[in-house]
Amino acid sequence: MTEDQRQSSGPFSRRSVLALVAVGTPASLILRPNPARSSVAETGASGTAKPPEISAVWAEEIQRRNADLSTAWLSGDVERRMVHYAADSISNPDYQPRLYGPDSIARYYRVLASRQRIIAHTRRTTEIIPLDDGSALEIGRFELTYALYTDAVSHHQQGRYAHLWRRQPGGALKLKAEVWGYFERIENPASHSLGERAAAGRAAPPGDPAVEAELGRLNVLDAEAVKTHDAAAKIARYADDAIYMPYADTPKVGIDQIRAHLVRYTEQGRGATFESVRVWNEGFEVLGGYVVEYPKFEVRWRSGQDSGGTSGGGLRLWRRQADGSLKMLRQIATHDYRA
Repeated sequence: MTEDQRQSSGPFSRRSVLALVAVGTPASLILRPNPARSSVAETGASGTAKPPEISAVWAEEIQRRNADLSTAWLSGDVERRMVHYAADSISNPDYQPRLYGPDSIARYYRVLASRQRIIAHTRRTTEIIPLDDGSALEIGRFELTYALYTDAVSHHQQGRYAHLWRRQPGGALKLKAEVWGYFERIENPASHSLGERAAAGRAAPPGDPAVEAELGRLNVLDAEAVKTHDAAAKIARYADDAIYMPYADTPKVGIDQIRAHLVRYTEQGRGATFESVRVWNEGFEVLGGYVVEYPKFEVRWRSGQDSGGTSGGGLRLWRRQADGSLKMLRQIATHDYRA
């Protein structure tokens, strides 16, 4: 039996918090009860879904793989990094349109390694949310110090990331999806982009047509809220216990922080008019009482004599509520670099 096979137990067994401490987990992980095996997760008295529990086995393996990913960052060893990606993996770093498959992801990291020398890299898991027997969403923060070969100036950045881990048929736990970006805009975003036109692709195979239509309606409402500067409509998409990780900003934890952020952000943009706003997805996955969505957006705007476009992506985790509706539980957003 391989090491990966020994660690292939599902993520929902009850384990002690002390077990996580014993394996050196560098963060307080969320330990949660098992969701109902239906389209609606088990709910509590408040009507919101009870979150599931992560096992110590999964937590330990995720930390082990993260440590190896950090080692690969430091050494520039792309082949070592790619061991941790599934055959159908996608990657969506800030400034780089979504990448499809290990070959495209490896090419991106090889180009990145040719442009910058990594001086230090650390990451810290803040939570792991099990989605079904074979998938879990990890959220965390990282610190990265690098120097571009063009100027040798050291840059220290902090940021956030989301990893969708999936148990493979052979037992290995690998990345189905990764999204990451910094807490602030960087001086040279072109250094983090291949500079190519965004490729069309599918992040997941076609899913339940009813869920596809439901997400389509939500995305139409999302686009309309942006176009009409409707902060209340934006806020209504989120669960009370949601976490929103916006582009070039720190995470907003809970509906109060999300509300304050979106109200301020919307007011700051009132001077602009939107010629077009499009929000869609490149796939989704129904996992237990959750839906993972791989979103995209594109905006054409005008402000006085200025005009331009913005596009981006990221990852959304929707939770099915007791009334059958979907509310956003986690969101991490990225922007593409546009010359």
